[in-house]
Amino acid sequence: QIHESAFNNIIGALMKQKPAYFNYATKNIIKSKKSCVPIKIHPALEKKKGFEKWTPLDPIALPGGNGATVDYCAQLSEFKIDFHKSNAINLPPELGNRLDPQEIGLKAKVCAGIACESFLRSIDLPDLDRDLKRLSKKKFKGIKKSPLINNMHIHCFCLELYATLKVIRDSTFFRLDVTGLELKDIKPDGLQNSLECFMMKLLDHTVLPQLKIALSDLALGVEDYFSIIPTPISTTVPFNPSIKDNSSNIYANIN
Repeated sequence: QIHESAFNNIIGALMKQKPAYFNYATKNIIKSKKSCVPIKIHPALEKKKGFEKWTPLDPIALPGGNGATVDYCAQLSEFKIDFHKSNAINLPPELGNRLDPQEIGLKAKVCAGIACESFLRSIDLPDLDRDLKRLSKKKFKGIKKSPLINNMHIHCFCLELYATLKVIRDSTFFRLDVTGLELKDIKPDGLQNSLECFMMKLLDHTVLPQLKIALSDLALGVEDYFSIIPTPISTTVPFNPSIKDNSSNIYANIN
């Protein structure tokens, strides 16, 4: 039996110890040391040589832009799961405010931004102890202007994603199926519906197929002494794994 709080603690620790798995940006943004949200790192790793906060990405090429590109970043700043009976996450009304048996709730906050460059010209003012008369007459001869300074600014936005997923066991695999998905407070409605459709397809066809586990991979054996295999589904064990009472329960037979 594994409680949902254990899963969330593991996720929180992983985000601090392996931040590059959750923070992505182009090289120019990484060099600027700017981000949409602060990256939380375990104190023991902050000064470690070679420790990476970011996973580098290629910039987006502008169509017909003669090589011009756009820098951007994407950060997963929050990730939390909730097992049936739904008490760790407040699901939005669109998802029914509750979890059905064998369902898992998920909340994620993703912040992203596109970098734009603003050009500022700074002026080197003379020392204050210079002739004040000269200043009062606004004679600024000889005052030099510095070259243009490239000041990168990231236009950020954050999205809150809620999803419900059902744990399915067929004859050969454990897998997850998406039963609902909701993006919070996106306007206009057409944009929200389009983004939800895209993310649903991304989960169904790209992310979740990579997470399914073959039943054969869960069978363990210690030479000829004994073997451990997942308990078959029956009237006695209707679900395996079983998602209930805020925990994930896996039953196994030892032979």
